[in-house]
Amino acid sequence: MFTIHGEVAIRLDKNIILVALKGPFNEGGVSNWTEKLRGEIDKFLGKPFFILMNNVDYEGFTPEASIISNNFNLWLNEQQMVVKAIVQPSSLARKMNLRNIPALSSQRIEYFDTQTEAKSWIKKHPEYLNFEES
Repeated sequence: MFTIHGEVAIRLDKNIILVALKGPFNEGGVSNWTEKLRGEIDKFLGKPFFILMNNVDYEGFTPEASIISNNFNLWLNEQQMVVKAIVQPSSLARKMNLRNIPALSSQRIEYFDTQTEAKSWIKKHPEYLNFEES
């Protein structure tokens, strides 16, 4: 069992999974939030969904945690995620994530400075507009 470093908040808004990360993450922290996120994704039962990640208070992760994150994103690449919007104002943090999590290169990702901009971009997609809650 790992000690958990890093905090996560996950909630749903229609077919948008909102994820807010806070602090530095180790293996335990990344395992914790990726399992919670898998649980939310499973609720869509194969229907399209979006992810909006707020990384404003995110402070990075250990090398071991990046392996877990990459494996999660490999799995995510096989799901029905339409796009991922990431709020991460720091261009250096963006570059580090892309370098440390190669699976991200297969995803449709846009980076934003604010959550409002990110959510507006998601809401323009037809899969959002045509979403019917079960």
